[in-house]
Amino acid sequence: MGRKFIATGILSMLSFVSSFAETQTKVLIEEEETTREYMMYGSGKMYFSGDQLIVDTLGNDDGVKVNLGDIKKMTFSLVEVSPTGIEKVVAQSPSVSLFPTISKDFIRVKIGREGEFPYFIYSVNGNLVDKGNVSDGGKLDVSSLVKGVYLLKIGDTYIKISKL
Repeated sequence: MGRKFIATGILSMLSFVSSFAETQTKVLIEEEETTREYMMYGSGKMYFSGDQLIVDTLGNDDGVKVNLGDIKKMTFSLVEVSPTGIEKVVAQSPSVSLFPTISKDFIRVKIGREGEFPYFIYSVNGNLVDKGNVSDGGKLDVSSLVKGVYLLKIGDTYIKISKL
C-alpha cells in the first residue's frame, strides 16, 4: 500500500511539473567547422540585417548575429522544456541535404522522407524569390535566379545556396 501511494505521488508530481513545460524553438546553425545551438524565446523572431542573420534569443536584447557567409545549414525543432530543464523534442524538420550547393542550373535535393515538401528560396535581403514543391531525389531549377547567395527553406531547414 505504501509503495503504491509513493508511486502515485511521484506520478502526480511529474504530471504537475510537466504541465508547466514551455514549448520553444531550438535552432541549430551549422557553419564550416562548428554547429551552434540557440533557443528562440518570446517573439521567436529571426530576420536579416545587411549580411547577417539575427536570431532573437533569451538574455540577448540585440539577438545573436550570424554572418550569412558562414552559414551552411540551419535546422529548427520544436522543444518542450520542463522547469527542471529537461528537453523533449515535439517536432523536428526532415533531414535535408543538397548537391551541389553552388550551381548555375540545378540543385539535387535529398530529404530522406517520402512525399512532396514545399520549398522557398529567399534572397539575403529576406525577399521570397521562388517557391514550389520538391520530393526526395528531386531537382530545383535555379537557372532563372540572379547570381548571388540565397537561403533555401524546406520544412524547417534552411540551407545556404549560391547561384553562379
